[in-house]
Amino acid sequence: MIPKLNITKHQVLKTSHRSILLGVLFLFISINSASQILVFFDKFPKDGQLFQRDDFNKATATIEGKVYTEGQTDISLVVYKNKIPFIYKKQKLQYTNQPLSAAFSFSPIIDAELSEYEFKVYSFHNKDSVLVKGANEVVCGDNIIIYGQSNALANPTDELPRFKDEFKFGRSTYADFTKNEFMWVVTRQWNHWSAGFLGLEIQRQLIDKYKIPIGILNGSEGNKSIEELSIRDEVSHDNPSTIYGRLVKRSKAFDIDKNVRIIVWRQGESEALDPFYKNDYDKKFEKFRKQLYEDFPNLKKIYTYQNNIYFGNNPSAGNLREYQRTIKNKYNDCEVVSTFGTVTFDGLHYKLEGYQQNGSDVARLIARDFLNSKDTVEILSPNIKSAYFTAKKDSLILEFDLNQKMSFPKDEPKKDISHPSINVKDYIYLDGKAGNIESGNGVDNYIVLKLKTPSDAKKITYIPDNYTNDFIAVLPGITQIKNSRGLMALTFKDLPITNINNAPTPTLNGEWDTSTYKRVILHWQVPKFLNCTYVIEKAQNHPNIFYEIGTVNGTTFADNKVKKGVKYFYRIRIKEDNTYSPYSNITEVSYQLPTENQAVEITNEDILVYPNPIAKNSLLNFEPLFDTPVIHLRIINALGKLIYDKLNSGYVQTITIPTNDLAEGQYIIEAILEDNTKLIKKFVVQ
Repeated sequence: MIPKLNITKHQVLKTSHRSILLGVLFLFISINSASQILVFFDKFPKDGQLFQRDDFNKATATIEGKVYTEGQTDISLVVYKNKIPFIYKKQKLQYTNQPLSAAFSFSPIIDAELSEYEFKVYSFHNKDSVLVKGANEVVCGDNIIIYGQSNALANPTDELPRFKDEFKFGRSTYADFTKNEFMWVVTRQWNHWSAGFLGLEIQRQLIDKYKIPIGILNGSEGNKSIEELSIRDEVSHDNPSTIYGRLVKRSKAFDIDKNVRIIVWRQGESEALDPFYKNDYDKKFEKFRKQLYEDFPNLKKIYTYQNNIYFGNNPSAGNLREYQRTIKNKYNDCEVVSTFGTVTFDGLHYKLEGYQQNGSDVARLIARDFLNSKDTVEILSPNIKSAYFTAKKDSLILEFDLNQKMSFPKDEPKKDISHPSINVKDYIYLDGKAGNIESGNGVDNYIVLKLKTPSDAKKITYIPDNYTNDFIAVLPGITQIKNSRGLMALTFKDLPITNINNAPTPTLNGEWDTSTYKRVILHWQVPKFLNCTYVIEKAQNHPNIFYEIGTVNGTTFADNKVKKGVKYFYRIRIKEDNTYSPYSNITEVSYQLPTENQAVEITNEDILVYPNPIAKNSLLNFEPLFDTPVIHLRIINALGKLIYDKLNSGYVQTITIPTNDLAEGQYIIEAILEDNTKLIKKFVVQ
């Protein structure tokens, strides 16, 4: 229970607040004009501040300072949550000399929820108290940095009248570097430009659905390359003379540089529109990403956007999009969102609905990664994994991420004879040439492209590098391959079409058939629609000498010629005509015999006699499926006459017996083991 505060008439006079800079640390001075109480604050919440939540959905709003007015006895903190008293703390002041002062500190903990907090600090002289500093509209949640160029800034002034919402629990930031002024602001219509429409939609989605305050720090600047946005003073990273320095300085001023976990990066238009672009985005992004982790050490995720198609004549614009598509393959902290096909596209920018679409796509990913969202099905932009022909090469299969449900758009008739086609089938290129796609169809995570004529193409590209001027009349442009939730597939350029030389190596697995323990079952996975011949090879005891044991067009193989207690090794590869792919992994299958105290049951089924029936004058094979030595082998005809009699000195793998002297008819082969076990098998000579 918070005690009643004694505040006299002269003590409620307006308190003045001043800020001074000592070194690199902001110190706040509060002076009550009536009682002349001087208090310096090293740390104090700012009006509207959003504290970054920790892993326990809480934050500590640290308050530290010193009282420099002699005679003050106590200092207290009152925290209100949604206007209701929430925390009350009071400390005795202990003065020290040189200079005369009394230090104090509070560490109130606030929750990440849709609540606003007020902070008030009072100085006491015995029972009399004076309000020395306060802060209002403070919240706890997640801060998000948005950085890039104009489509990250996303603040077209002509769209302002259409923006109606105000977010009580949304925060953005204002900075005046010339005056060194930094201010948190509650998201409202008048300050929409601070967060930008992209940031506003991210705020809206996360606040409405996950009930958590969201702060946006947007440091973007239009018409800037990644190189310009990465320039950093290596002595003073927050030097405001650079765009990047201003981003760092703002993050420090708002106390989020050490704890922000999320950055949204949207950039690449400048390079795509530059016909002299050097195709070096990979090196520049690597450098930029390294800088981010140096200046934002708690960063966990970078959400990036793949470029749309722009107007121009840059033959490397598609290469840039291809690099953006594959960023996630190199950096597992990065996610990539498609923008090709975004609504309201004018050739470079978007109206409100377009930025809302792009913001919503990223918000779902942020919610999955940081807010335990259950909405995780098909929230990624579909990304192609491989492309390969069917056996007749009259269809081309595009394989996308697992669990995507892909769809191919229907053909759209031209609205005007002078307009270009917007049908995506006309902008899929095989070895750089379009026009060979008859139709497309989505099947699970695959797109099946039916070709007009069979092809031996080596590469495939999805959409052109640039739009030509005649596309202005048909924007937002070409139709798109999508998943069932309407997310556009990432575009790709010069993707190698799988053949025997670059086919994905299957992962081979094998185990004993536990129903009989008399055969080994091998199995592997291959892409759908890929009909290949697989060669199976085997080695015994050591994986050094392999020999071929069969071929199959499916994805399983049963090896019946196995023995108990023997260790086997298998590998497979694809065969096409007289060409072979690289080998798969080697899988080991070993059958552990029982211990010496347990009997090993060997039956007639544990010997193989083949071929059976056998043609006269052929070789008959006898093969035991166990390690126990066969010491005696005999063949007896139907009249009981001994035809073949051979003693063995120990373990044998396979015995070959000629049948030249055997008449047509039925025979019994008899094997006597070291422990006098007798096994028999019938065979027929034809």
